[in-house]
Amino acid sequence: MLTGILLIAAVGAFDPHVTQENIHTTICVPGYAASVRPSRQWSAAFKTRLLKQAGIPQSERSKYEMDHIIPLEVGGCPTCRENVTLQPWDGPDGAKVKDKVENHVHHLVCSGKMTLEKGQACFVGDWRMCR
Repeated sequence: MLTGILLIAAVGAFDPHVTQENIHTTICVPGYAASVRPSRQWSAAFKTRLLKQAGIPQSERSKYEMDHIIPLEVGGCPTCRENVTLQPWDGPDGAKVKDKVENHVHHLVCSGKMTLEKGQACFVGDWRMCR
């Protein structure tokens, strides 16, 4: 239950360097997300902080992903604190499910079937509505 509260309370943030005009030289280039993903050190330290704030023991660390609310694949800010939250890996609202939605929306944006703005909006609200 606590995790659901964390996900709903998070707001997300956009990367101002990604625009509709440049998606084919940014998010639509294979490997883009990996190229802007924060370092493992930054991610590990921030995940530790999020777990502590949520009262989740470090022994439960592997059950959670440090999730970008607005995915890097659709122009989410890589290191903005308001774009990062904890998400359980498993369950109907888990990272394994959201990752599929992220890939689908990324495909729609890069194929021109959805604008970047609409793709990002999917994740500002309830991402489950974008399935």
